[in-house]
Amino acid sequence: MISGEDHPTIEALLLPASNGSVRALHFLCQHVAQSTLPPSTEITSIFIRQLQTNAIPNPTLPSSERLVGIVYQCLNGIFWSWRFSEISQILRASISAAWPSIWKWTRFLGYHCILVPKLCTAEDRKSIHTCVAGLLRPLACDDSLCVQMASTPGFFDLLVRIWFEEANCPERLDTSHTVASALSFCISPRDDQPDWINDVLKIAVFISGGDSKRLATAILDHMQFELRQTPPNLRNLVDHTLFLSHFGSHMHRETSGLRSLLPSLGSISVVMQTLVLATSKPYSTKTAGVVRDLLFYSTFYLDSAFKTTEGVNWVCQALERQLLPALLRAQPWLAELSESSQDEVLWLLERDLPCYMIHRPVVQAVERSLEVIQHLGLEKNCPTVFPRMQNAWNVLKIILEERSMIKSRLDTQKQSYRNCYNKKCLKVDEKHNFKQCTKCIHAHYCSRPCQIEDWKNGDHKAFCTATQELRRKGKLDGMPRRDADFVNAVVSHDAKTNFDHIVSLMFSTYPTYSPSSLIARFDYTTFPLSIAVGRPSDFPETADVEDIEASRRFDCKLEEFHKGGGETCSLFVRAKICDGGYTIESGHSCRWPRGRPMADIQRGLFMQMFEGLVLGEVEVEVVYDA
Repeated sequence: MISGEDHPTIEALLLPASNGSVRALHFLCQHVAQSTLPPSTEITSIFIRQLQTNAIPNPTLPSSERLVGIVYQCLNGIFWSWRFSEISQILRASISAAWPSIWKWTRFLGYHCILVPKLCTAEDRKSIHTCVAGLLRPLACDDSLCVQMASTPGFFDLLVRIWFEEANCPERLDTSHTVASALSFCISPRDDQPDWINDVLKIAVFISGGDSKRLATAILDHMQFELRQTPPNLRNLVDHTLFLSHFGSHMHRETSGLRSLLPSLGSISVVMQTLVLATSKPYSTKTAGVVRDLLFYSTFYLDSAFKTTEGVNWVCQALERQLLPALLRAQPWLAELSESSQDEVLWLLERDLPCYMIHRPVVQAVERSLEVIQHLGLEKNCPTVFPRMQNAWNVLKIILEERSMIKSRLDTQKQSYRNCYNKKCLKVDEKHNFKQCTKCIHAHYCSRPCQIEDWKNGDHKAFCTATQELRRKGKLDGMPRRDADFVNAVVSHDAKTNFDHIVSLMFSTYPTYSPSSLIARFDYTTFPLSIAVGRPSDFPETADVEDIEASRRFDCKLEEFHKGGGETCSLFVRAKICDGGYTIESGHSCRWPRGRPMADIQRGLFMQMFEGLVLGEVEVEVVYDA
């Protein structure tokens, strides 16, 4: 706004600055910026008084341009003065008390120079944006002033509008200073302060016109622009990642559509770039705090994204983009996080990945990740400074070894576990040539007559209609045959491994019941695997249409298998697995004595019956479980 000139003395500047000389105010700003000591009370008072005494002008009048210059210099002067707020309580108190006047002019410049640049050139617009964004961030760092700022009517509305403008035209604004910094301080959880995140979310949704894609694009544009810089500003990335983690969180119903949209627009890739960038350099005390924040907010978002509808896809995408190497490198920073923040990061290794490793694509992605880690020598080069990480890593490798063995064995088998969907047939698809229903994508039939029979007299018509409706809502997608077979094989393996435990549960909990009336429930949505036994009615579902349909389908299978004659019947295992919002229901059978209560059957007999038996997987279905 003013080119460099020789500096007059401070004494010579005080009077003209008090009278509103833009030149004198400019030189006072430079003096404060270059000083190593706090400015005098008189200098600070001049900046504040100019903001207090000048009235908001009519933007259409020529005189308003001079007033913009005065205000710009005064806000800059306050920005440089605030640097000394920690050592000068008088300065801190005077600037805090002047917030109403600071806000009055910040709002004016925001609407008339940044959002709609009526009163300045393109170059001045960038300078004013730098001034406003640069001033609001340090002010928001002060807890008491932050409350006053966030409680000011219109504060969040202006900042969110400028935030959208930064995303739309980053080249025209100095986005090295972004209002996201001030917003992030306001919405970060603090003790004994209001939770403003919902207010910000509602305003963002309103300004975007309810367009979730526009909001999602703005978030990712901010992060991608910063990642393209050389070098990226890690502090800005923290602010943008915090926004992403809050906006993409399942905790806020205002952005429920945004949660599932963000991964489809590439948020996993952007977050992984950020996480890899943060952990790729050696530990440094200068950047430790920023890297810790990036580590926490990145993993917080990933954990939320993995719970969306296409969770398996997003887990695989994160693994392919070096999630595991980044977590191994993160150990030096992880040890400095709070216990609750450590939980958020380590849950990816301790909970999320083990639960998702019932899916064949996830196992394959983890296998490839370990090859990369071994190639880079990360296990040897990364010091074990955090024992909990090492324990989680060892458990993950044990699970991988077991699942890889199952996958290898399954890949060498010719027989599929797919059965004809017509419950009067149930023929096994040994040659992999059954035809798939093109509507629901779940039912497979050995012949056209079986399909017609099941449509007319079976339950496929109702199931198919319900499944199509779920897919239209974006809640359901088909599972490839090889992946469904892998799920079957894992459940079968776990049924064998835990057979004695299942029998013990039945003997201890239901001694007077016939085993033919009981089922086992495997819950793969938790780790370690949770096993329960009981009657089908002991596992209540929610009242959603999707679950009612799933339960009805499962009950039909139970009824069909338990109708048969003879002295044995089938044990059913109902398996619930993670795929975002999906549940896998699979019927697994082995021989049980029919009709006799558990108390009348010797436990040894159960084990004798089970030895050498291969559990035959009856069928696998994927249904939505809200």
